[in-house]
Amino acid sequence: MGEDAFEVNSLGKPDWGDDPIQVELKSSVSYKDFKGLHFYDLKGNKIESERSGSGSMGIFGKRTYTVSFNLKKKVDKIVLAVDEWSDLEVVKVPFDFTIGAGL
Repeated sequence: MGEDAFEVNSLGKPDWGDDPIQVELKSSVSYKDFKGLHFYDLKGNKIESERSGSGSMGIFGKRTYTVSFNLKKKVDKIVLAVDEWSDLEVVKVPFDFTIGAGL
C-alpha cells in the first residue's frame, strides 16, 4: 500500500440501514487529510454516499485509519476519486473568552 493509498478492508451489506452496500477503506493516512472522497460507477456516474463510520489504531509508531461509506446504489465495480487539499495550512487565530458560574 502506497503512502496515500486506500485498501478495501470490507465490502458488503451494511449492518444497519437500507443502503445496498457499504465499503470500508483502510489507509496509513487519515481520510481527514483529504478534501473529499467520491464514488463513481464505471460509466462515470457519481454514486451518492454517506460516511457511516471511521476509526484509527496505532501500535509501535504506526497508525492505521479506516473509514466506511454507505453507498446508495449497488454496482459491480466502484471507482474512488480523491480530492486533495492544495493550499491547506494551519493558522493560529487568537481569541479570548470568559466562563462564569452563572451565579
